[in-house]
Amino acid sequence: MGQNYMVGGSWQTDGLPKTAHSRQEETEGKRFPNLMKDTSKRLREEIRLMTKSEIDAELSKMTLMNAEEAAETAAQAVAEAELAIVQAEEAAKEADDAEADAEAAQAFAEAAMLALRNSRNC
Repeated sequence: MGQNYMVGGSWQTDGLPKTAHSRQEETEGKRFPNLMKDTSKRLREEIRLMTKSEIDAELSKMTLMNAEEAAETAAQAVAEAELAIVQAEEAAKEADDAEADAEAAQAFAEAAMLALRNSRNC
């Protein structure tokens, strides 16, 4: 299963075979380019990547922490992770709902086209 990671602001893959899910995402990106563009733009605005020097500074702080500070920082990290999980679950539900709406719209469009063709043949 291929892993994706960000390099210089663009997503890269490790070259391993893509999963069916990743192929589906690519197909949906082609079918709904504006949706994918809006989503990726929103993600870039919400996610802040740290620079190497910022990471090094954080690591330096951690080595100087006492047990109480470390426990407090760990509790905060756990709370942030739990919030991120909830947000991811909500986003997944929204994506599922949007997919169901898109499938219903596609089915409606196909039925309308078929009805139009049949009415012209009568």
